[in-house]
Amino acid sequence: MKRLSVYDVTKLIKAKQITTRLQLVCLAVEQEREGKTSLAEFIANRGNRVVDKALPLAKEFSVAEAKQEHSKKSRVQLLEEQRNTECREGCHGDWLSAAIKLLERHGIVVSAFCEAIYSALAQGRGKYRNVYIHGPCNTGKNLYLVTSEESVQCFL
Repeated sequence: MKRLSVYDVTKLIKAKQITTRLQLVCLAVEQEREGKTSLAEFIANRGNRVVDKALPLAKEFSVAEAKQEHSKKSRVQLLEEQRNTECREGCHGDWLSAAIKLLERHGIVVSAFCEAIYSALAQGRGKYRNVYIHGPCNTGKNLYLVTSEESVQCFL
């Protein structure tokens, strides 16, 4: 019988969608009841460090292609993709009217703010292309930036 390698265990973790060490150990116990001892032997003989290394490695394998595709896109492309998606559950677009009211309350022209954000995202950092939002606590500064994925409708 072949001894399991770290690669074999990462494939198993990925196939069974295991996220924690406890789930992996439970799977080993379950397989051991069926007479398959290779996973249990791997966990017992290889040590904690090797087993703990297999879990994040399996996750890295499963998300690698998606991360690479994401990294090839510009910030503006990501925002444009997000533009076609629905708001988060329970939002119903209310954040946009709240954001516009907040900008107006602070005397900020909505189109100028949107243009500054779009320019910063499209062209990156540089002279005269930085956006600095300053103000006291609890005045809504994060409303624009925390919800930036949803706020593409305002920016584009």
